[in-house]
Amino acid sequence: MSRLIWVVQGFISLFFFFSGISKLLDPAAFSMAIERYQLVGGTLSWAIALWLPWLECMLAATLWSRNWRLPSLALLIGMMGVFQIALLSALLRGLDISCGCFGTEVESGVLFSFIRNFFLLGAILLVMLRRPSTT
Repeated sequence: MSRLIWVVQGFISLFFFFSGISKLLDPAAFSMAIERYQLVGGTLSWAIALWLPWLECMLAATLWSRNWRLPSLALLIGMMGVFQIALLSALLRGLDISCGCFGTEVESGVLFSFIRNFFLLGAILLVMLRRPSTT
């Protein structure tokens, strides 16, 4: 089981690292993607577009630190929870938008992202519950 947890943790780390890097390459496009959710705009969307990719990359890296693994996983769960609420809001309002998860290069719709994120949340919880912070 330990190998499976390592693989899942590696997948989570790579997912958030590449997600963060893709957004860092074009913060203006990411800010516009955030605004398409019609939940925040202007200055707040820019602030999110500027700091969230760095946070994603940092959390991807700190998953490999014994001391930071659990706090990183907890922050990822919180971020994913907020994002799931935004996706659900977009679904309920019938918005036909790209999730903005990987910048402008990869388009994925709201429903696909909502379902994918449930599996990603499950993976994060699996690592959090099965991987002790001391190894």
